[in-house]
Amino acid sequence: MQARVTAVLVAHNGAERLSRTLEALRAQTRQPDSLVVVDSGSTDSSARLLTEMQPTGFLSASTRLSFGVAVTHALGVVAPPASEDEWLWLLAHDTAPEPSALAALLAAVEVNPSVAVAGPKQMEWNDSAFIAGFGESLTRFGASVPIVERELDQAQHERMSDVLGLGAAGMLVRHTVFNELGGFDAALPTADNGLDFSIRVRLAGHRVIAVPLAKVATAGDGLSGPGTSVKGSARRKRQTTRRAAQLHRRLVYAPPLAVVFHWLSLVPLAVLRSLFQVLRKQPGAVPGEFAAAFKTAFSGRVGAARRSIRTTKKAGWKALAPLRIPGAEVGRRNALVRELALSKARGSREELQFFSGGGAAIVAAAAVVGIVLFFPLFGSSAIVGGSFLPLGSDPGGLWAQVGYGWRDLGLGFRGASDPFAYLVAIFGSLTFWSPSVSMVVLYLISFPLAALAAWFCAAKFTNRQGLRIFAAVLWAVAPPFLAAMDAGQAGAIIAHLLMPWLFLAGVSAARSWSASAIASLLFAATVAAAPSLWPALLVLWLGAVIFSRRAVMRYIGIPIPALALVLPLAWEQLQRGNLFGVFADPGLPNAHASTSLLDLLLGLPESGVGGWASIGSAVGMSSDTVMLIAFILLAPLALLALVSLFLRRAGLAAVAAVVGILGFATAVAATLISVSSTGSLEVSIWPGAGLSLYWLGLVGAATFGLSTFKRFASLPAVLAAFAITILAVPVATSTLTATSDVHSSTGQSLPAFVTAEAASNPRVGTLVLNPQADGGLAASIVHGMGATLETQSTLAATTSTVSPEAQNVAELVGNLASRSGTDASVQLAQLGVEFVVLTPPTGGAATPDAQAVLARSKTAFDSNSSLTSIGETFAGELWQITGTPGFSALPAISPTNTGTPIGVLILIIQAVIFGLALLLALPAGRLEAHGLRAATTLDEVGAGPDGGTGDGAVADGDSVAEPRPADASGSAADDAPVSAEVEQSDEQQVVVAEGVRRAE
Repeated sequence: MQARVTAVLVAHNGAERLSRTLEALRAQTRQPDSLVVVDSGSTDSSARLLTEMQPTGFLSASTRLSFGVAVTHALGVVAPPASEDEWLWLLAHDTAPEPSALAALLAAVEVNPSVAVAGPKQMEWNDSAFIAGFGESLTRFGASVPIVERELDQAQHERMSDVLGLGAAGMLVRHTVFNELGGFDAALPTADNGLDFSIRVRLAGHRVIAVPLAKVATAGDGLSGPGTSVKGSARRKRQTTRRAAQLHRRLVYAPPLAVVFHWLSLVPLAVLRSLFQVLRKQPGAVPGEFAAAFKTAFSGRVGAARRSIRTTKKAGWKALAPLRIPGAEVGRRNALVRELALSKARGSREELQFFSGGGAAIVAAAAVVGIVLFFPLFGSSAIVGGSFLPLGSDPGGLWAQVGYGWRDLGLGFRGASDPFAYLVAIFGSLTFWSPSVSMVVLYLISFPLAALAAWFCAAKFTNRQGLRIFAAVLWAVAPPFLAAMDAGQAGAIIAHLLMPWLFLAGVSAARSWSASAIASLLFAATVAAAPSLWPALLVLWLGAVIFSRRAVMRYIGIPIPALALVLPLAWEQLQRGNLFGVFADPGLPNAHASTSLLDLLLGLPESGVGGWASIGSAVGMSSDTVMLIAFILLAPLALLALVSLFLRRAGLAAVAAVVGILGFATAVAATLISVSSTGSLEVSIWPGAGLSLYWLGLVGAATFGLSTFKRFASLPAVLAAFAITILAVPVATSTLTATSDVHSSTGQSLPAFVTAEAASNPRVGTLVLNPQADGGLAASIVHGMGATLETQSTLAATTSTVSPEAQNVAELVGNLASRSGTDASVQLAQLGVEFVVLTPPTGGAATPDAQAVLARSKTAFDSNSSLTSIGETFAGELWQITGTPGFSALPAISPTNTGTPIGVLILIIQAVIFGLALLLALPAGRLEAHGLRAATTLDEVGAGPDGGTGDGAVADGDSVAEPRPADASGSAADDAPVSAEVEQSDEQQVVVAEGVRRAE
């Protein structure tokens, strides 16, 4: 009997391709006996085109239906099959068969009576010389694998016949078998729909064959199977659908005893696989992992699918084993894809030529200069001055100060730490044997670190070695950087060293998830060191988000780690009504001289023209003349930056100019805002951090301008660098001339007599009194061996009100330091204070009023019978409170960040956010190659139907994923599976689509 064929054509908004498909149907050498079409909720002209075809049956759905559901509805208007020779030919709007396709399919099934499903060779829509897909199979552990995918058709598969599965597009199905099996599984709308149906056909005792002579062009619109769109949202949706299909098949194919185990493992596996997705630089796939897990767990369709298989099954799972793809073949394909991608990545990587191009030389020269300039600090165990203090002796104590907990300042209080505490803990842990040494090392290597950062940042934008050195020199001798070194502004120093790396990672983030994660960590570290940079960096981040286009997802999350650090502190400042307090400089509060607008234009955060004013005064030069000379020295660099706005790279120069303007505005605003205090002095925000940003924009614009000069660029570059170096000489040599605020220390801030007592009593209190220039007496209570950098808190420094406890201490100190007749030593001892240190005023604070209060206090202490004079020490004169009840009314609380639920919660949230950022920041490359096998092992926990051989279990770690072509920028889309993508550790992702096509 002659075979009868009913073609079923499903369309959804496919008018653009439907015309070609309909013409291909009309051109068939063996026409279908009937045609049933389904318009699945189309809003374009698809319905009109289908009507013009004059089909045998026409169905119109108001909403979009899956391909399998649409086919099932179409058969409702088709008469039941009268014999085994009636066939269904399944087509979609993007499935255009070649003229002989149907004839070839029928010829194959006519000579193979046991065949129930035959499938054509699916060719690419725009290039019929390439095979889009031909046959599907499973690995030993049930992962779906295309047998042939994206290959040049050279007749190499003409002998292919029996296969485990086929794609749905162009499939020829025996009508009686289709009805017997109930059609496609409704839980598999696109991914694995044809494969699952083919497997059920095999289990029902029929054969499934591929017909090489039958060819069908498919565009991959995502109706009859997974789409091939490279858009990020489409890719993520496709990945979620594939993962859901794999999990669904796992539950359907597994033996009864394993179903519960598989169901319980859905969410835990989603969590673990999410970590692997982050490692594989695919954070966009993380929501899909959970969506697929929950969709599968609560779809309610697993039971119906299992009953369908149980009802129709005539063959065992072992019968499918010969048609599975061997694991060795999967490994070979994956290795080939990775090697092709890595080969292309290596070929496209630009050589930095760090050693041969002068980078190593300029860093080494900067190191020598640093050694000379800071030679007096060599051998120091700690540095003090400015915002610097020694660190605690135990790295564990440093980490106990982060997060939310007890702040052991004065009488103590509970509160959030400064984000800077994390940087202090990290630095201190690097020299764990002596944490304070880390700050000394930071000072000594700051010059080469600055040169290194600027060199690499410049290398991102220019291949000219001279310009890279030019940028490195100007960044190392930047006036705001040297002024911060001179004034001991720890946060500004660190921020200056980090800024080039931050901008380098920020630019690279457009093409790399690793760079995006690194940028988020650097963003957090920069604003932790210099909170005043928050507004400017947020403006730059917002601009990056707006103009990043397809890379927007890589930029949106950059501030998240920084927000995780600052939000607890910001909330407490908001509760106090002092939100501006979050911009206070971290470390020890220290007053600094004001500065003029002209000094700021020179990049100098303090008045005095970087030390040139005092030199000019010594030689009889007026301040106006000194200022004029300073601007003459700045002029070459400023002119280069200005001219760059009118040259070939004006766009980049304009961006650098915006950076500079934001930095300068930050510096100006900093001089106008005072949010903290020390003693009787208000402390304004240090403008140097903003000036470093200003300097970055200035140097960046000048570098862009010089890069457009084909010749004669060296002369203005050398002139500008030499002029800025001359401008920086006085402030750069301040450590050598002993005029710097920073000096070496033994690491002890209290006399040895006190530290000896603190060794046995860590909570011993010391009252430190500092005479003020206005005749006041500043008092602070320190515990243990003295104040340390990690214990400092801007919450304490920015307090605008006096607590009753602090008021009580002030009254006690007032009584103690005067001949009032009231002995306050008893009350101080009850507060845990055992020692009193009276420090002499120095520098500008050594006024007659200060000397007077010093003498008066000393006389009062000597005449107090409860105070025993210990003598003069390096920290000042020392007295011990004796003859009083020596108990402490202070709570016996040690610094901890886990003593309260809110403290634990904050630590957990911050740990999760930074942990994910660190995972995402890990270099890719070979790591991703290993990540493939790790992901496979993760899914192999699912046992197969025969209890452990893996037959039927569904795991996707071994699957050979579809490669994607690179986008116009040269980077591949970011959410492809690892087997098709290898991401460069720093910059780009590479996918070699053409190479994959030739993998066979």
